[in-house]
Amino acid sequence: MNFAVIPVRMSSTRFPGKPVYNICGIPMLSRVYGSVVTSPMLDGVCVAHPKFDRAIDSVCAVDAIPHVGTLKNHPTGSDRVFEACQRLGIKRGIIVNVQGDEPLIAHTHISQILGMFSDPKVQVATLARKVVQGEGDDSDCVKVRFDGTMRVFDFTRSFGDYVCMGLMAYRFFALADFARAFQTDAEKRKSVELQRCLDLDIPVHVGITTVETVGVDRKEHAKRVEKILEGG
Repeated sequence: MNFAVIPVRMSSTRFPGKPVYNICGIPMLSRVYGSVVTSPMLDGVCVAHPKFDRAIDSVCAVDAIPHVGTLKNHPTGSDRVFEACQRLGIKRGIIVNVQGDEPLIAHTHISQILGMFSDPKVQVATLARKVVQGEGDDSDCVKVRFDGTMRVFDFTRSFGDYVCMGLMAYRFFALADFARAFQTDAEKRKSVELQRCLDLDIPVHVGITTVETVGVDRKEHAKRVEKILEGG
């Protein structure tokens, strides 16, 4: 079973209201869901958000997006994804966490990350791409460092050559181990959720994508996405 969860919340410190921000007339959340749901490799997709969030509820209702209300204060999106799985009764398979601020995500990204699990050594996976001009030392961008076997040994917000996408996938037991552990000091310091896996000795592997993406951390990133969509 392959199931995708899109964790979102309205209270982003750098970009409040980000999930419902309109990009070329379509809420960001709807753009992400609309792309993810086209993947032929997924058995289901839903949004996970804090309970009683009327703005997100409204977007999901208008665009017929399946969604699950979760506790308000999760430390990371992956913790919210695990609660959503519990509420949906999912106890096996590959769980894909698609962050709700990846409006340019494509079904090919989903296929690539799920394809990595054909290797039984892969427990947790993410995708990354080469940095573009100005990103190398941008602290908004999480960089990943890995060895010749594509196993990750470090995440950093300082200089790096590869930028992580807001896309990760877990074998269910690895997600459960992640969510049942406390946040680590390094995870908090770096503000990188997959750092918890490294600290717990859960191996993380990375795939390199050449399909352009732009993660939206601030409003100016959304403007960049709009230019791309408009052919600019």
